Amino acid sequence: LVAIHRPRRTKRLQTARNNAILAAGTRHSLALRHDGSIAIWGLGVFGETPRDGKFVAVDAGHLHSLALRVDGSVLCWGHNTHGQAPPDAVEGDFTAIAAGELHSLALRRDGSVACW
Repeated sequence: LVAIHRPRRTKRLQTARNNAILAAGTRHSLALRHDGSIAIWGLGVFGETPRDGKFVAVDAGHLHSLALRVDGSVLCWGHNTHGQAPPDAVEGDFTAIAAGELHSLALRRDGSVACW
């Protein structure tokens, strides 16, 4: 017996075209919209979605999330038992972010990497 997946569009997915970047964590997902705002869905007990600001990137870890602001700083929220999501923004001139299971990374404009 072979199962064949046949993708099909639904009305709900068609409206997702307004989202520029998607990221999936263990129990939550993020979308960075074209206007720089963030949408989040799934298990959200570990922090609030940023309500204001313009963002250029998002990533989702196990139970934490990262968002890269246009000024190069990183906003973190969610589960922070290992320091992966400090409640204060991580200041710096960052150009990219990545969220792991229990850690976070950001690439600086000069090519060096910050890990927390």
